[in-house]
Amino acid sequence: MGRRTRFWDPSYYRTYSEEPGQPAGYMSVQQEVTRALARPGDFLDVAPDAPDYRRKTSGRRRDSAIDARAAWVVRDERYISARWPGDVHTFARTFVAALSEVNSG
Repeated sequence: MGRRTRFWDPSYYRTYSEEPGQPAGYMSVQQEVTRALARPGDFLDVAPDAPDYRRKTSGRRRDSAIDARAAWVVRDERYISARWPGDVHTFARTFVAALSEVNSG
């Protein structure tokens, strides 16, 4: 049931709701990350011509330990971000790689 709920409830993965006076979507993770960037244009989303674009953006596919095609994970130096819990395998591999680099350097 949980996998289907998010399609019926657009705020399923939301932690916080907007306060009175805040525009719709203000407390979304994307907006919070965008506000923290030096420039809003620095936010990276899946490019429409990216390989496996539909798989990455449909919300119906998850990555796995052996298949990262559905994942969208962004790494910028020490910052690592994934879109949703369905990207956990690729996020974890990226995080471990970053830790390994820090520990070896």
